[in-house]
Amino acid sequence: MLHANDLSPILPAILTSLLDADKDIVHVVSPHYSGLTSAFISQGFRGCFEGTADDIPAPERAEECSVFVGIVPPPGARKEEEAIVSFIRRSLASSVHKLYLVVFHNVLFSNRIELRSYRKELLRKNAVEASIMLPERLLPYTALGVSILVLDNDRSSASHDCMVNFIDASGLDGKEVQALVRAGKREKLRDYVRQALNYTNPDCVSVDARDLILQDASLLASAHCLTDAQKKARSLLENFHTVKLGDVVHFFRPLLSNKDRKGEKLNVLNVAQFSSFGYTKPEPQAEAYVEHGGKTDQLIQPGDVLLCIRGSLGKVAIASDAFSTDDPWIASSASIILRPARKEYDPRLLFLYLRSELGQELLKKLACGATVPMVQMKDLKQLEVVIPPLAEAESMLRDFEEEVALSEQMEKLERKRRELAARHWSLSH
Repeated sequence: MLHANDLSPILPAILTSLLDADKDIVHVVSPHYSGLTSAFISQGFRGCFEGTADDIPAPERAEECSVFVGIVPPPGARKEEEAIVSFIRRSLASSVHKLYLVVFHNVLFSNRIELRSYRKELLRKNAVEASIMLPERLLPYTALGVSILVLDNDRSSASHDCMVNFIDASGLDGKEVQALVRAGKREKLRDYVRQALNYTNPDCVSVDARDLILQDASLLASAHCLTDAQKKARSLLENFHTVKLGDVVHFFRPLLSNKDRKGEKLNVLNVAQFSSFGYTKPEPQAEAYVEHGGKTDQLIQPGDVLLCIRGSLGKVAIASDAFSTDDPWIASSASIILRPARKEYDPRLLFLYLRSELGQELLKKLACGATVPMVQMKDLKQLEVVIPPLAEAESMLRDFEEEVALSEQMEKLERKRRELAARHWSLSH
């Protein structure tokens, strides 16, 4: 029976399959999870092994190691950023040629100063060879995603090879890996893993480290690799005139509620109330206290487009004319208010675009977050928005108004149905 910190066979199987027991002399470090060092030992790897007390006792170190394999400290460790950076620095300082580090996704995309600065430092040194996103739930006791960060100690900043390889292997079949492990089919397992995680794979994306430095130094594979649907979306965009979302709308963050219940009591429009069809209407369900209310731009106005940017990512709504500053409403803290910055830009077109399959795929591409999907504001402002030709825009708006009329008819029919259902043997009369 597995203990809480025991690794399932999948992660050790992937790591051992990437290396060669006949050539690679490994230094394996897994202080928080048992099962990694024993997996390498059982596959006949030589080297130095550091693991938990539950791992197989390590043999004596016979010769200098050439490859370092390790899992960085889990989130929640004291001074987490410092622990992660220190772990990687110590690993790089050894005499190994190459490092395979299992890291949590926040290490690869977080905007926290220490982690982002260190990613840039690694890129300037040209030490980053690859970032490989792995399937979900590979580590026990956490739902946080992990990737393999491959670092090369032999590449210098002066090297002509400055490309970083990105592979999204999140679709790797864990059940297939486990089945091959149980059956002892090591060669077939190695072929399966290496084929999926090969730099020559057509889905592998290579980006110049210097370009990554100029951007936000994100090393998360999903930020660079495209799904089939996203490839289709990118191809479709090439046929349209587009602008950046930040050039056509103003962004307003919702007013924050006061936990001490002080200030003005306002209605809250939660993401669950967003209507996917037609307009979203003010139907009171939740309230919050806001200290600095008043007639601020952060209140919901008619025609506002509301977009969920955390959790139910991409859920979108457009506010009906029933919203009024005389009866002020605030948006959920998980959403953002988008209000056209140009009078000629109809918010209904933005709602239709963000709601569409094209818009949803582009929003998914922006997603990050270790546990809860989210979009960062700087990325959202760069979202490409299609500006349709006048005739097409008018056709879209006619369709939308027909949709609104149908929605209103359906609401009337639903009310009538409820009335009929409650007419007999009701306990409320």
